[in-house]
Amino acid sequence: RELLQQLLDIIFDEMPADRGTIFLRDPRSAKLWPMASKKRNENAPTDKIMGSKTIIKEVLETKEGVLTRDAMEDARFQMGLSIAQQQIHAALCVPLVGRNEEILGIIHLDTTRSDRVFNEDHLRLTTAIAMQAALAVENAILVQELGDKKRIEQELTIASNIQMQLLPKSLPKAQGVELYGMMIPAKEVGGDYYDFVIPEGTNKLYICIGDVSGKGVPAGL
Repeated sequence: RELLQQLLDIIFDEMPADRGTIFLRDPRSAKLWPMASKKRNENAPTDKIMGSKTIIKEVLETKEGVLTRDAMEDARFQMGLSIAQQQIHAALCVPLVGRNEEILGIIHLDTTRSDRVFNEDHLRLTTAIAMQAALAVENAILVQELGDKKRIEQELTIASNIQMQLLPKSLPKAQGVELYGMMIPAKEVGGDYYDFVIPEGTNKLYICIGDVSGKGVPAGL
């Protein structure tokens, strides 16, 4: 979030934007979530969604930047209700495209004043910023996933150790019977269990075997 907010600060220093929002795409649901936003006039009323859904949809479908000098008069977007509701005049929207041509997010800029417009230079600059931002976002996601993976591996190791502690530490000696036992889980944690029980003062041997259907943590639990 801090990086994205810094990007908006840089953009506002170089462009006539009144409002700007950077959305990131949730890889699981494919939904866009606003992660950073900025207004030139901080006293302006807050909008629930800072950005035109119509323009954003166009960028998502084409994977290319969109520039309009007057969105209200642009024939491409005249059906967009969010454009009229948010009083969007000029608008500029570019995608954050990852290494595998996957859209990671969107940079959306607009103006609410008719005397402020974007041009092709603004589009090229924002596109260049988006390329760098996409690399940074992708790297941040990889670092987070690596951290999550390491944490999961540590938790699985702990669960595996706990499970092994439940198994017999040593094999009992029973008259006339040779006892052996081993458990090798298919994954870090399995759903199998065994134990030997010889009640004190008796010559009886009880063998307990548990075999849960499935593999991994659910079977282990």
